[in-house]
Amino acid sequence: MVIKEEEEEEEEEEDLCPICMDNVDDATVDGNLRAGMCSACGQSYCGACNTDDRIGRLFNCPTCRAPIVVSEEENFTRWWKLVYDRSPGRHTLTAQCSLGIMYGNGEGVEQDHVEAAKWFRKAAEAGFVEAQFILGCKYDKGEGVEQDHVEAAKWYRKAAETGHAAAQCGLGKRYHDGVGVEQDHIKAAKWVRTAAEAGYAAAQYNLGIAYDNGEGVEKDHVEALKWFRKAADAGDAMAQFNLGVMYETGKGVEQDDIEAAKLYRKAAEAGNAKAQYNLGKLYEFGNGVEQNYVDAFKWFNLAAEQGDSDAQNNIGFKYNHGEGVSQDYTKAMMYYTLAAEQGNADAQCSIGAMYSNCDGDDLRSQQRDVASEFKWYQLAAEQGHEQATINLDIVQGLMSYTSWYTPPPGTRIKLILLTSPKTSIYNNLVGKVVIPETPVKEGKVAILLDDSKYPKSLAFK
Repeated sequence: MVIKEEEEEEEEEEDLCPICMDNVDDATVDGNLRAGMCSACGQSYCGACNTDDRIGRLFNCPTCRAPIVVSEEENFTRWWKLVYDRSPGRHTLTAQCSLGIMYGNGEGVEQDHVEAAKWFRKAAEAGFVEAQFILGCKYDKGEGVEQDHVEAAKWYRKAAETGHAAAQCGLGKRYHDGVGVEQDHIKAAKWVRTAAEAGYAAAQYNLGIAYDNGEGVEKDHVEALKWFRKAADAGDAMAQFNLGVMYETGKGVEQDDIEAAKLYRKAAEAGNAKAQYNLGKLYEFGNGVEQNYVDAFKWFNLAAEQGDSDAQNNIGFKYNHGEGVSQDYTKAMMYYTLAAEQGNADAQCSIGAMYSNCDGDDLRSQQRDVASEFKWYQLAAEQGHEQATINLDIVQGLMSYTSWYTPPPGTRIKLILLTSPKTSIYNNLVGKVVIPETPVKEGKVAILLDDSKYPKSLAFK
C-alpha cells in the first residue's frame, strides 16, 4: 500500500522593509504613514520608515545605494525608466502613480493635469489603491477630467473597500454631504469610523464632529471629546480647536480655561484662524491666561489677516476704543467694513454707531450722515441684531422729523411713525426708496411698498 503524502502549500513570504525589518515593505502605518519607494531601484519601505526621521536621514538607498535626494528632473526620469525599462513588477503601479503626481504638480516636467489623470487611471484600473483615491480627487475637482462627483465616489469606494483610510474618510464626507451619493449620515459615520479606528487623524476629527452633533450616531459629548483628543494628539489643528472649545465651555469635560488656552495656542500657532480668535478672546478677558490687551490684539490681528470676520470686527473695536493699540478711527472703520461686508452684524451695527457719533476726522467735519447710519443699522437688524434694531427705530424717527434728509434710492424703509387717519394704514409696511416718474414735493420721498396692494410708489414725508 502506498500512502500519498499531502503537500503543504508554502505560504508566500512577505518582503520586509529593508530599513526597520519589522513591517512589510509596502505597509501603511497608523492609517497616516504611507509606504515609500526608491525611484532608482523600485525597493519599497514601510510607512514608519518613510519619514524625515528615518529615510530622511539616509543619503543612499539601503538596497541599490543610489542617492535618495536628486533633482526633480532626475526623479522624473527614474520613475519613467521604472515603467518602461524594467519588466513589470511590484514597482510598476507605484511608478505610474508617481508619474501622475509629478505631471500634476509640474515636478521635473511641464505641468499637465490631463496627462496626470491618464497615469492615475492606468494604475487605478490595475488596482493600485493610492491611484484610485487620487483619481477620485481628480473627478471631485474636475482636474484633468470633467468634474463628476458620482465617478469620484466610485473611485473613493474602490480604494475605501481595500482599506485606504483617506478614501474611507472622503467617502464618509460624501455620504454626509450627499455629494455623488444619496445623503446618509449613518453610512457617513460608518466609513469615518473605519478610518478613525485605523488612526487617520482627519477621520478622528470628523467622527468627533458626528458625536458632537449627533449625526449618524447618538449625540455623545464624552465620545466626541475622545475622538477630538485622538486627532489633536496627532497634530490636527481643527481638532485642537474643537477640544479647546469643549474645555472652555465644559462640554463633555470639566470646564478648564487654562487647558482651553493651551489647546487654542497649539492650533493658533499652526495657523488656525478660529483658534487665533478664541485665544485673543481669552487674553481680552483674562480667562485661562493673564489679561493682556496687546496679546489679544496680536491674535485677533493674525485671525483677521486670514479673513475671519469676528476677528476683523474685534480689531475694529480695538482701534475704535484704543485697547491694546493707539486709537485710530480710520483703521477702525476699515476693519469694521471688512467684517461687515462678510455679513458680520456686530460690525454693521458698529459702523452705524460711528456714523451716529461722527467718529473720525472725516466724519467729524461733516453733517451727520443719517443715510449711512440707516443703511448699516438696517443690514444688522435684518439679521436680528437687537441693538441695531433699537438704533434703527431711533434713526427712522429722526428721518421722519427732518426735512433736510432724503434717503438715497434703494434704501429700505419700515413705516412706523404715521399717525394721521389717512396714513395710519401704512404703519409697519416695508418698502424701498425709488426715483418716481413724476416729481414729489420737497421734503417727501417716493417709496415702493412691498405689499402687492400698492403697485405704484407713494410719497411720504
